[in-house]
Amino acid sequence: MKNFKEFIPEIKSTIDPERWEWTKTSNSWSVFLPAHDLTLLIYKSKKAGAAGDVWFVSFDVGGHYVKTGTGNSKIIFAWVIERIIEFLRVKKPNVVSYSATKSEQSRVVAYKRMTRIVSRKIPDYTHVDIGAGKGKGHPFYIVRKNLLKQDIDIENELIIHNNMFA
Repeated sequence: MKNFKEFIPEIKSTIDPERWEWTKTSNSWSVFLPAHDLTLLIYKSKKAGAAGDVWFVSFDVGGHYVKTGTGNSKIIFAWVIERIIEFLRVKKPNVVSYSATKSEQSRVVAYKRMTRIVSRKIPDYTHVDIGAGKGKGHPFYIVRKNLLKQDIDIENELIIHNNMFA
């Protein structure tokens, strides 16, 4: 049996699309997956900068943002990755962000992998690493590549954005 590190590069969700449906507004996309009591929310930040709108990704299992110990991390991460990819393809936002608590190193590592996978699967996007920042969280950013070609210091813009929440 493969461990999580070996499994994650080839991640593909096997959850039937009939089991969930997006709820969309102009400022948020959300979806609930009953089989795993999983809620995924992608919402627009009220604080935009030179890079444009930043969309935050948040998900919980049973209302908890910490490890549940159910052994479903492969299934959940595969499903979340596919939903982020779907959001990027349809909505085409400039920036998507999510964060892990610095003290949860396993989650930081998993989110780094998730960021690389999403960036690799969507050629118009790349990840920008601004480091752990000042606060308790370690932010992750996926950015449209065309922003990097503009006269914007995208890394500095993301640091400024992240510091608003530190």
